[in-house]
Amino acid sequence: MKFQSSSMVIAGLFGAGISFAAPEAQDEGIHGIRIGEASYEQLSTLRMQERLVATAEQFKEIGPLERASHYDIAYPANSEEYKAMEGSGILWVTSHSQIQEELPLTNMRIWIDGIGNLTTGTIVVIETIEEDELVSSVLGKYRSDAVYLVPFFKEVVGATLVADYSMNRTDFVLGYFETNFPAELGPLKSIHDGFKYPSRAVFLSMLRREYPIAINETTGLLFAPFAVSDANYQSDWDKAYTAWKVGDYPTAVSLWGHLAERGYPEAQYVLGVAYVEGKGVKHDLKMGVSWFLKAANQGHLNSMFNVGSAYWNGRGVTQSFAEAVFWWRKAAHLGEPQSQSNLAYVYLTGKTGILNKDHDKALYWLARAALKGHEKSLAYLSSVEKLGRSPEEIVRQASEYSTLAQTVPATQ
Repeated sequence: MKFQSSSMVIAGLFGAGISFAAPEAQDEGIHGIRIGEASYEQLSTLRMQERLVATAEQFKEIGPLERASHYDIAYPANSEEYKAMEGSGILWVTSHSQIQEELPLTNMRIWIDGIGNLTTGTIVVIETIEEDELVSSVLGKYRSDAVYLVPFFKEVVGATLVADYSMNRTDFVLGYFETNFPAELGPLKSIHDGFKYPSRAVFLSMLRREYPIAINETTGLLFAPFAVSDANYQSDWDKAYTAWKVGDYPTAVSLWGHLAERGYPEAQYVLGVAYVEGKGVKHDLKMGVSWFLKAANQGHLNSMFNVGSAYWNGRGVTQSFAEAVFWWRKAAHLGEPQSQSNLAYVYLTGKTGILNKDHDKALYWLARAALKGHEKSLAYLSSVEKLGRSPEEIVRQASEYSTLAQTVPATQ
């Protein structure tokens, strides 16, 4: 989004003067964090559903509940796996709400007394409609399943697991870490040791063992990028990145193309960049957007933003403001700041008729973007916010009293 004097104009991937961010070097691991109930038992689809039904039975006389979250934490099996997982375990969270726009959970974090928030990112999220009639009526029709990577550091012992719903409810306490982690983990790492992410192979080995729900037929597509063969992934990525940096675009595109075909969303994203910029392949907007769409459908945030920008500008696809807003809303709720800023523009102007003009919602999304470090959103927010409230105050106050997102028909 670009800002000119006192007005805002949409600027996306295909806007004038907009360029793609250069592909970044990949860590040899997966980012994320999670919360839940400690367990050495496998979490199957049946076992999770049994938990959901039990909760629904418990509250059916006083329901429906506004929202509910169930969680499960898996510890590494022993000290060797703890070291291989770089001091982390795996968290599964299943959330329900009566309001679609409240999901998924965002800003998952660990509150540590005397230290503050330990913020993490999500590995993967899938949003569905709850199929069980009782669970749907009591806990909520709308469902979100997410997987995170959680650090079992010594400072995390007894800490609090906190998250925000996408709207209406912030600082939601999901639970607390145990006051003692299993002795089988051995000596615990410290925050001061720094974070290192486990290799995909190590992570997937633990995921498949502890969470067979992840490869269940109903959720398997969620984990497609992790379920493909991992052989030579890091080596191929590093070779492609090195080639791209020195201008050997054909080699980079060839290597990334193989990874993209195998289902890796980050590779699908950079392949889309290559087609849009015409580097290593013939310039082809339609092909570029098609790769962005593949990655977006797997939850890749930059690709969601790019798909929205493509639809807004009619570049590589037939122009559709409804589709643009759909993808920006999806990415905005997952924390992508450029999409949050663009969504604010749509609310601020009321253009296209997709969303009604709403100054409060525009301020809310500008504030969300500003809190993510989006400098232009912060600058524009300062120029239009007459009450002098901070972005934190705007988000908190808006979450307390209003519905902050308007439903846009999902056509994907």
